[in-house]
Amino acid sequence: MPRTGLRCIHQRNHLEKLPPEVQTMILWQLPSIESLYSLIGASPRYCQLYFASKDKILSELIPRLIQPEIFVDALAAVKVPSLDVEEAENVAKFMRVFVEDGRKVDHSTVPLPPSTVQSLVRIHRSVEYLVEECFQHKFATLESCRESIGLSPSSEPVPRLYAEMSVTEEGRLQRAFYRLEIYRHLPYSVRTANPTRFKPDWTGTDCAIYMFPPWQVEELSCVYQYVKSRLADVLVGVDPRLIKYTKHACIEHMASLGLTFLRRIFRAKGEQRAKLLKENCKSSPDFLTKILNREGTPTVDEGGSGNTYSKLRFDGDDLNKPNHAWLWAYDDKPVGTRLPGSSEFLGHWGAVIWDGSRLKASGILGLA
Repeated sequence: MPRTGLRCIHQRNHLEKLPPEVQTMILWQLPSIESLYSLIGASPRYCQLYFASKDKILSELIPRLIQPEIFVDALAAVKVPSLDVEEAENVAKFMRVFVEDGRKVDHSTVPLPPSTVQSLVRIHRSVEYLVEECFQHKFATLESCRESIGLSPSSEPVPRLYAEMSVTEEGRLQRAFYRLEIYRHLPYSVRTANPTRFKPDWTGTDCAIYMFPPWQVEELSCVYQYVKSRLADVLVGVDPRLIKYTKHACIEHMASLGLTFLRRIFRAKGEQRAKLLKENCKSSPDFLTKILNREGTPTVDEGGSGNTYSKLRFDGDDLNKPNHAWLWAYDDKPVGTRLPGSSEFLGHWGAVIWDGSRLKASGILGLA
């Protein structure tokens, strides 16, 4: 047997012999939902401990995995499926909590019912998978863009920290994916009377999206672009008999089916994937494409109409502030506008996701 195999067996035996209280602490400290399921699936001892204290373990684990600034988004994603969206007042109340009131409390420190915790675990498992996959997808595109503009990747190995996702990069992606899940449940509404300006109300996803700062809108655009790109990859080479509608219509429909479905379809292979496509390649109106591609849409921002974004300066990575690339793209642009094609431009290479240190190391802002 290879030495690595012997070492793994030795480590597993060592973990099995630890005192129960230490083993329980290990379950609390695992880095992901997937690692939790992997451990309890491989070890009868840890599986026994898990089911003996499931609620306690999950209530300790989930606040560690979801960043505090994102916890209100995660809770909203859990609660929105039960919302009666036919009543505008219900949507208005939900939005007030989601956008304003709910952000005044650190929900990660508030005890939650076991049913809510278990719902968070189910959805966060999909968020973890999609965040990591999206990061790898956008990182590869960033490196490709660097090469296309003359910044050929070095022959030296990529520095480990440069190739790893930072805490703030992970937070931006978590936020965007949770909001993608939320918006699919809200009433869809696109104003067409005056395409450059509209008055949002409480009943449309246009309000839900554009009530947040504009750089967070671009984060959503970035991950939605990734989702559509991956779904397009899934459809490559598929038997045409499985697809009764246009490729665009199928992609829009599947993108609206939620994070759990996206994780399943991206992971599926062969007959399992064909079965999912046969059941879900349907037609539906544009999910978010039209509204995220809207140009000149007013968005929430401090400073008021008539000001420009030039007064905003990058002073470090913070989930509550725009990142360096967004400020670079919007420098001196009027508040309340969006760049023509900004979603595609800023989303293609993950501009609004990256930390300042990664952007500086890449050198891309100097030549793009």
